[in-house]
Amino acid sequence: MPRFPPSDWLVEHFRLTAFPVPGAIAHSPEWWEAASGASPDETTSNPKKGSSVVSGSFGPGKLVLRLEPDRVDWLLLPADHSDAEAFMDPAFPSIGSLTETLGTFSEIAERWLERDDVPEVGRLAFGAVLGHPEADRRSGYLRLPDYVPVQVDPESSEFLYQINLPITSTAGINGLQINRLTKWSVRALKVLKIVSTGATIAPESAYTFSLELDINTAPTSADPLPKARLVALYQELTNLGRQIATEGIVGQ
Repeated sequence: MPRFPPSDWLVEHFRLTAFPVPGAIAHSPEWWEAASGASPDETTSNPKKGSSVVSGSFGPGKLVLRLEPDRVDWLLLPADHSDAEAFMDPAFPSIGSLTETLGTFSEIAERWLERDDVPEVGRLAFGAVLGHPEADRRSGYLRLPDYVPVQVDPESSEFLYQINLPITSTAGINGLQINRLTKWSVRALKVLKIVSTGATIAPESAYTFSLELDINTAPTSADPLPKARLVALYQELTNLGRQIATEGIVGQ
């Protein structure tokens, strides 16, 4: 079964994670508005934990800024849908195709990384969950050998393939290693509804050939990453993710 073009991948979410170096300050909920150019819909904070969550509608979905003492997460997620909508049209949540939405997320990520008030970053990570709709589990399993070096009985179930393939960075940071962690599976979705009689009704399941990406810098140094190289490094992480989505890891 031939590989499909990257535009056929549907995105369940994108994530940029920055891990500040110990002792770094500057966690600002105002980053959301500054990066998006709009006002958020909701802001919550927990002073005891030193955490905040800022979210709002953005582009094809919902943009979330999650602040913790030891990490900063930017996420682009699908818009919220009601239970009734999910039941009438069961499908894996999506913000659109990989080629259409990565640029939208990267504009936010790069705009934030360029800011002067970004804390010193020790590690950087790009994450994504991608899916390709399949007719059934068997169809997804038949597709696996084009992306990962395994043969799977198409009548089997519960398959999960996970691997990390480290690589040396080319973003101009001497000695920096990048982890290319991928998880491959075929997932099924079934929506249940409890009616007044207590019975449940389940539409037919939806199936997706799934790729989870976590492309991150390895914790090999206590020194912060050079601020001037953060955008170039982020672009390297996303390019590696896009390459895996296009070519798989066959032969690597």
